[in-house]
Amino acid sequence: MKYLSRFILKLVRSLPEKWQDHFIRNIFEIKLPRGKFKKIEYKAVENLEELEEALSLLHDTYLKTNLSNQNDLKYRLTKFNLLPTTTIFIAKYENKVIATITQVIDTSLGLPIDDFTNISDLRGTGKRISEITGLAVHKDWRSRSAGLFFSLTSVAVIYCKEKIKSDYLVIVTKASVRSFYRALFGFKNVSKKIERHSGINNNPSFAQYLDLNNLENDFRSIYKNKPFKKNMYLILKNFPWHKQCSIKELDYSVNVNNIFTYSGFESIFENELQKILKSLTISEIQYLKSVHSDLKYFDQCFKFKLFYKNERKHMRFIVNMNLKYNNKDFKIHEVSAGGFCAIGSITPKEIEGFIDLGNNSICYIKAVKRWFKSNRAGYELMAYDSEKWGKMIEYTTNEWQNNQNNHPFKVA
Repeated sequence: MKYLSRFILKLVRSLPEKWQDHFIRNIFEIKLPRGKFKKIEYKAVENLEELEEALSLLHDTYLKTNLSNQNDLKYRLTKFNLLPTTTIFIAKYENKVIATITQVIDTSLGLPIDDFTNISDLRGTGKRISEITGLAVHKDWRSRSAGLFFSLTSVAVIYCKEKIKSDYLVIVTKASVRSFYRALFGFKNVSKKIERHSGINNNPSFAQYLDLNNLENDFRSIYKNKPFKKNMYLILKNFPWHKQCSIKELDYSVNVNNIFTYSGFESIFENELQKILKSLTISEIQYLKSVHSDLKYFDQCFKFKLFYKNERKHMRFIVNMNLKYNNKDFKIHEVSAGGFCAIGSITPKEIEGFIDLGNNSICYIKAVKRWFKSNRAGYELMAYDSEKWGKMIEYTTNEWQNNQNNHPFKVA
């Protein structure tokens, strides 16, 4: 049976892409939540135990599937886990983590995909990009992953589309499964090259992207009149796992759901963290420092690199806001008490308009550009509605501090 399956798979891969996609969509079927699958909880990591389980599961899975050879470590931790906006989603059954997947927002730290291929064309659009990475399913559930993969992946996709308003979603997978993502989700090629990826033990890999703004239209066209279990359009529209999901709702359009202190990371992931810290560049250290409040401990971590240029005056918070200026929309990527960062390949020297802060609050601003790097521009506020802006910054700061003070990583 195993050899027959391999033969069929090889035969399908030899077909033109259109026929491959048609075949894959005909044979796949989503397992709806029944029996034990109805008892699975989908959520973002909230505590120490969940984080340890998720990163341990990811590490063990990567080792067993030859995606890693790091036998000296216990957890798969990357520099992106140090960002407060990186969200680790998990599936839990009887209080045990049985699957995980991670969402990373594009920031000055970049994305995991940057170690594999160039996505400057996507960044040049001035749109917000997220990456889905770090997928792992526990060995006891792998044969039943049809009941886990679509639900967990769909949670991450919906989060990127609805919660943080990403425009594009990128992934890097093993080359052998690229047609699966193309056929079922409508992913498109970043390039047509299959290359060996150093980040997953030099396995042949492939990069793809998904246009989240056109996702519904694409799904409607792809699936048409297919029955519910074979129809991703209907699955996302009538999400059957809604009651099993637990994602924290926030006022304003800020992304501060998962905040971990550096001292907490070191207490659990000492070996992994020290390896990451030694590999960071000065600019990466400076950026991480600008989005974290644990500054005293941060400086202790980087005692061998104490020299910073252009020290930040204010903490930065990553957001998903829009700015209207001259009938154009700009994505606001970060805010602080004194300014904001806009995404766009072309940004004006001076800008005056209105930012939708979320929470039914529209704020007037007038600002001057102070820096530009890649597709991001930093603006200093010159005139603005100080009451509305101040309330948003105060709320965001309080959310940060509450997470810091109440989190089980807190070290006295």
